[in-house]
Amino acid sequence: MRARRAWVMAARRSGASDEATRDDDLRQRVRRALARGALFLVDRKSRVGRGSGRLCAVCTSAVSETDVEYEVRGDATGIAAAHLPCYLVWRQESEGWRVRADRGAG
Repeated sequence: MRARRAWVMAARRSGASDEATRDDDLRQRVRRALARGALFLVDRKSRVGRGSGRLCAVCTSAVSETDVEYEVRGDATGIAAAHLPCYLVWRQESEGWRVRADRGAG
């Protein structure tokens, strides 16, 4: 975990050139977590506010007071916090799962 956090922090400091790599990493992380049930599917309903210090459900780093925090409700899993970039990827991947499920059911 420490190596992952160090990589995320280094990627954040390195600027926009590494943004695509960071997004790809987040996307793969979300896909794996959704596949194994570690993350629930989110919709467009969330609460937005100042970071609370809780751990992000996607990257597991704390959402600091200087960050924007998205708070999302799961069905039986309670409430999860996420950074803005993490939430956006999580939401996009959740929508993708729903579309694929609808295609499979139809």
